[in-house]
Amino acid sequence: MKILMVLMGLDIGGAETHVVELAKELKKQGHDVSVASSGGAYVTDITTAGIQHFFAPLKKHSDMLRAYFIMRRIIKEVKPDIVHAHARLPAFICHLVHKTGGKFAFVTSVHGTYDTNGLMGKLSRWGSRQMAVSEDIKRYLLQNYKRVKAQNVYVSVNGVDTDKFSAEVSADKIIKEFSLNPNAERIVYVSRLDSEVCAGAFALLRLAPRLIEQVPNLEIIITGDGTSFDELKAEADRVNAAAGKNVIVMTGARTDIYNINAAASYCVATSRSALEEMAQEKPCIMAGSFGYMGIFSEEKLVDAVGNNFTCRGTHPINDDELFDDIMKLHNMTQEERAALGAYSRSVVVQHYSLRKMTNDNLKMYEDAATDGKFDAAILGYYGFRNSGDDTLLHAIIGSLKKREPNVRIAVFSNSPEETARIYGVHAVNRFDYFAARKVLKHTKLFIMGGGSLLQDGTSRHSLLYYTTFLNTAKKLCKKTMLYANGIGPFLHKGSVKLTAKALRGVDVITLRDKDSADDLKKMGRTENVFVTADPVFTLRDNLPKRSEYLPEVQNLSKDDKYVCVSPRNFGAQPANFEESFASMCDYIASEYGYKIVLLPMQYPYDAKICRSIQAKMKEESIFIASRLQSRDMLSIISGCEFAVGVRLHLLIYASTVAVPGIGIVYDPKVSSFQRYINQPYYIEPRGLSSGSFFSVIDECVKNRAETAAKLAETAEIMQEKAEKTADIAIKFIREY
Repeated sequence: MKILMVLMGLDIGGAETHVVELAKELKKQGHDVSVASSGGAYVTDITTAGIQHFFAPLKKHSDMLRAYFIMRRIIKEVKPDIVHAHARLPAFICHLVHKTGGKFAFVTSVHGTYDTNGLMGKLSRWGSRQMAVSEDIKRYLLQNYKRVKAQNVYVSVNGVDTDKFSAEVSADKIIKEFSLNPNAERIVYVSRLDSEVCAGAFALLRLAPRLIEQVPNLEIIITGDGTSFDELKAEADRVNAAAGKNVIVMTGARTDIYNINAAASYCVATSRSALEEMAQEKPCIMAGSFGYMGIFSEEKLVDAVGNNFTCRGTHPINDDELFDDIMKLHNMTQEERAALGAYSRSVVVQHYSLRKMTNDNLKMYEDAATDGKFDAAILGYYGFRNSGDDTLLHAIIGSLKKREPNVRIAVFSNSPEETARIYGVHAVNRFDYFAARKVLKHTKLFIMGGGSLLQDGTSRHSLLYYTTFLNTAKKLCKKTMLYANGIGPFLHKGSVKLTAKALRGVDVITLRDKDSADDLKKMGRTENVFVTADPVFTLRDNLPKRSEYLPEVQNLSKDDKYVCVSPRNFGAQPANFEESFASMCDYIASEYGYKIVLLPMQYPYDAKICRSIQAKMKEESIFIASRLQSRDMLSIISGCEFAVGVRLHLLIYASTVAVPGIGIVYDPKVSSFQRYINQPYYIEPRGLSSGSFFSVIDECVKNRAETAAKLAETAEIMQEKAEKTADIAIKFIREY
């Protein structure tokens, strides 16, 4: 992968060191890495590692126009797959290049918080993916930038090279270079010395006279450069003059920070500097411009991790508090300091390794590089809060991810935000034509996913929608398939012709029942047609044991025997359907002592008829007045004696968990499914009023145990067939 890192400069600082270490590790792992910045102390470090550096004036707002044209030239020359910007100004300039024709994936890392007032606050741009260096930075992004979406924000760490930053590094080089006292006790402070980030350096200089009185052999090393360097150097000279010796050593900018740290007895630091010193087993007082946490120890770990060792959200530095903590470290025994240092290193090794940071960034790069490109795009009746169709989607996604964990999936949904959140996929409004075309154009496999989508029983408009979508997908996608669909019913001859034409050129058709295959054969389609099974059968592997299913539902106890019923309104519904359905429920309850559980499969749409039937019943019943996830729905159904469903997916759920089902045939697909799984129990809607349900129910109750045993065997066969559908889909995806 070709990666261009872009940052303001390469002077000493936490973000700068972060980029240097990340770039070097990426290079070590075989990636082609280059860096663009306004230069600084680390340029030699990265070029020595074989990383090309480009100059770009990325520090000042007054240089933005010039920087834009320079970055355009650099990107044109490098041709990167990924441009990774660090800090707000470089991010904004890279955003402009990206929007004006840059063919690269644009991502950012956010190392701190920014003032959101003013022009730059409004113009801030953070790319398609964002890497936050801590959870509090992620919260900041989501709270302050509307364009940033939670699913696109990654969280990583300030990775430290624990081989380079180790206790094995000798202090001899620094002691000799700065003519230090070999027996001195030393405090090391490393930071960019700009006014807004070097509060710890000023605090140490203020405390120096008091500290020398208590620790006569004390030396303080301050490393870094920036806008406050001259002011700090002048104050250091005054302290040294008053003491009559060199107590304060100002080293300026350095790239060999591990050598500086090696000279420390303990340190005052935050952020990356703290982690590097901790990696070298140095006790650390966490103090900086963002706040004060004191001596790092196991008790401080959770809070320190939460703010990425920056002290954000804590109280400001207090000189007396800092003095007391320095004296605590001074008064510790060598053994106590060593134990504290060893614990500090263990934290860095376990949680802040350079490899983890690099791998986290690579994951972001891979996602960004494939942004807008999908392995599969799935269309169905999704996002309408229909339990059956939502479970179909859950089953299809689960089957694909079981075979390819990193499969990239887009779903066309009526509620895209909810679908994206629940299933962890990219989701597009199913009625947004242009957004849908954009997805299809970059998709390997289009899946018409489950259910009876190609039929005009619902409406001819519905059929026109699905056939138009399918025809568009055939033109734009590499492959197309029907995924365990049902076909029909068709009320108009024109609908059959429309469907037959749409199915021409579809690469493979899998169906959930034999009757649908017979209908296709009449249309002249027999090639690459396979009868498999409903995707819901693939959920059997993830179900708990039967004894663990039954939740506490209202007045239903674990000892109660109950029957699940799922009514719905439908076309050509008999005038007395609700009364007849209520009578059937009363018969089940009075004759067999079973409680009736009214289960709306599409909530809240089925709620009205459920309540109406409940009101017409004489026997006591239970109404589940909420929308249930598929696992909860299966949990309730699995504990019942049998199920009676107008909704087909109640019957599919029941057969999945080996529970006998009686279908109310409002649509031929109901009887077709029952025949396919060798269940003889179904009733025509008008048969309810004639009383023909008595014999069907009696027969079902009589043969319940035998039927359940056969269903268990059938469900296993259906699962194997359903898995074959997923195998076909993945085979197509892997071809491209």
